[in-house]
Amino acid sequence: MTYDAVVFDLWNTLVIWPEDEGRNFYGAMADAIGIERDRFNEAWLVQYDLRATGPLEPSVRAVCEELGVDGDGVERLIDVRIGWTRDALVPRPGAVEVLDELRQRGYPLGLISVCSEEVPQLWENTELASRIDEPVFSCSVGVAKPDVRIYGIAAERLGVETSGCLFVDDQPSFVEGALEAGMDAVLFGDEPWDGPRIARLEDVLELAQ
Repeated sequence: MTYDAVVFDLWNTLVIWPEDEGRNFYGAMADAIGIERDRFNEAWLVQYDLRATGPLEPSVRAVCEELGVDGDGVERLIDVRIGWTRDALVPRPGAVEVLDELRQRGYPLGLISVCSEEVPQLWENTELASRIDEPVFSCSVGVAKPDVRIYGIAAERLGVETSGCLFVDDQPSFVEGALEAGMDAVLFGDEPWDGPRIARLEDVLELAQ
């Protein structure tokens, strides 16, 4: 099928979230401020929505206040977060080739990511930045998937209707949000899902002829 644009998720779609490194990352953050890891993880997760829809610093400050951390704890946590994200923002094998082929076929490419502020800060230095025409970061627009508004923002920036977009994501709820917004959408991966899915990122090329 021919679409007007193709829109991708970031984490675990174009970029693999390193699970082992991710667990160590949360541990590294806890260690950086001298807090037990389980206690830190609980406080960090509570602030998920805040950092996903706004600046990073207030959410990190709230974590430190909850944990009773003074001094430069906020700066230390942000530094760890930025360093880990910089190392993690590497396209999964085959992603660059898929994006380049879609661009050769004339497709405008978009991105919708639920992320905190360090991702857009680092974005321009990634291999993906030159290949994605319009990235939409939840922390920058104040709304996150699966809210239908963020899919509309992506389509508007690409200059197309949501009905003309193919959306690819690894989370069923985010795929459902795209469908509700009017996009054609597929799940990438093996999460439980009754709708259309692809097993490999390269399969997008079969959908977007």
